[in-house]
Amino acid sequence: MILIDDVPDFSKNTVNYPKNKPCRSMEHELDDLPGKMIVFEGLDGAGKSTQIKLLKEHMDRYNIRAEKHSYKQSSTVYHAVLKGKWENFDPYTSTLLFLAGITDTLARNIIPVLQDGKTVLMDRYVYTLLVRARARNVSGQFLQVLDSLREPDLIIYMDIDEQEAIKRKGLVSEEQVSYWEAGCDLELSASKIENWSLYQRIIRKEYMELFREKPNCVLIDSSADKNTVHERICAAVRGSIAELSD
Repeated sequence: MILIDDVPDFSKNTVNYPKNKPCRSMEHELDDLPGKMIVFEGLDGAGKSTQIKLLKEHMDRYNIRAEKHSYKQSSTVYHAVLKGKWENFDPYTSTLLFLAGITDTLARNIIPVLQDGKTVLMDRYVYTLLVRARARNVSGQFLQVLDSLREPDLIIYMDIDEQEAIKRKGLVSEEQVSYWEAGCDLELSASKIENWSLYQRIIRKEYMELFREKPNCVLIDSSADKNTVHERICAAVRGSIAELSD
């Protein structure tokens, strides 16, 4: 495996280094910005990507400026995460690396968009880090820093039973199962598929506990067909973004 990027050799004299101006967006991370931030959370296979796409298309039709972003889009930590997965990093290191990716994404992409009055549709956020860390018994005191980041205007939790999720993903053989998506580091079963199911059950329980008392979270039953789920999401978003039409 060869990793290629545009980072220069720091041991050499470089021209025009660094390539960008200093980024200070996190100074405004908790400001009352004009844009809206909508976060989608849920198990793998719940249909988050599909529903984000449908909601973005719906907003486009009504000239609502919106952008899609992901909790793992940061190129700053991309290689470090790949190396950590390869070397099977501990859950504390994993949590911090993904947190670094989220703060980098907030600073470079999300906060400027919110300052411009646009809506951000976020595919996962710090809640994914929280439930995965809790599943691995990471201490609550260590995880407190995750609660200090910007609170979304709306969290859409797409709930689905792990057995329905595994059917949607079409997992029928061991070769189809990702080690990390299945939580194989927890060693819940000798079977990767069974490990996937047991792990997702734990994650679902953690989500339910985390979101139980969050007033800005709406639970959506994502076991229905995609159009029904889309209609329910639009109804939930309407309460957060007044200009979203029927």
